[in-house]
Amino acid sequence: MSAIPAKPATLSRASTADEVLYGSDDSHLDFRGSVLVEPGRVVLSTVVQIHNARGRAYFGIVRLVHPRLVRMMLTHAARKLSR
Repeated sequence: MSAIPAKPATLSRASTADEVLYGSDDSHLDFRGSVLVEPGRVVLSTVVQIHNARGRAYFGIVRLVHPRLVRMMLTHAARKLSR
């Protein structure tokens, strides 16, 4: 069994000086996200389109940990960049 996914994830979709759009499509769900840098803050937005039961199960787990994990990652990045 290979560790390489059959369909590689497409992450970066588009970017400007202060925003990056990213996303990936799969058989169970598609997601899109945006990281927008504004003066004094960073705004992260995500949208998920679920296709089937596997997507519902996967997203049911992800939605529990996603907000906390993203906040931790953004806090870590902010601290590292402010040094």
